[in-house]
Amino acid sequence: MAQLKFEDAMHNAPNAGELAQVTELVKATKMELDQARVQVSELQAEVERLGSKADIQQGKIESQAIDIQVKGRKIAELDSARKIAEYQVRELITSSQDNLRNKEVEVKLAVRRGKREVAEAYNKILASVKEKFSKKKDEVDLQIYAQELQANTELLKDMLNNEIKSAEEEYNRLMALMPEAAAAYEKVQVSDFSITPVETTPGDDDKEMEEEVPDKENEPVEADKYVEKSSGDKEG
Repeated sequence: MAQLKFEDAMHNAPNAGELAQVTELVKATKMELDQARVQVSELQAEVERLGSKADIQQGKIESQAIDIQVKGRKIAELDSARKIAEYQVRELITSSQDNLRNKEVEVKLAVRRGKREVAEAYNKILASVKEKFSKKKDEVDLQIYAQELQANTELLKDMLNNEIKSAEEEYNRLMALMPEAAAAYEKVQVSDFSITPVETTPGDDDKEMEEEVPDKENEPVEADKYVEKSSGDKEG
């Protein structure tokens, strides 16, 4: 029985050629396995290299992302500063316009107040001139009356002293002198004129500050109107 098994095993055992083929197959398989191991090592090295490169790229990407975030914050800060500056400029323009309007109102009110003060001062001057003119006119009237009295007295004195022999001759002599006297009077005569005070609107300064300033800035002052009127009267 044992012999049969041995014979059967021997019969089924590979021959030398088959063993040589198996040996060659084992060598080839081992060589392929070694090549596969080398390729695996190379692939692992490539993977590690690519991993390092990926890490470097990831670092660059993260650094760029940080830079973008920083730049974004700076842009946001600049935009906020721009909005603040625009708001401040608008506020400054509004304030300047308000100040300009207030200054214009103050100037117009000052002009009105100055016109009123000029008119009041002009009225005072006119009142003084009127008073002096009235006194001077009374003085001249009295002087003329005194001269007439003196002339009449001298005439009567001459008649009493017989220096004037004929009243008619003396009358004719005096009438002959009248044209010359009238011409001299016309030459030195000063035309009379009427003095009218400038009208001023009564009111407190505080009330004037609250009133609206008239738009007609070129309207002449009452004093200017009076000067024009006086000039026209004199020319007439």
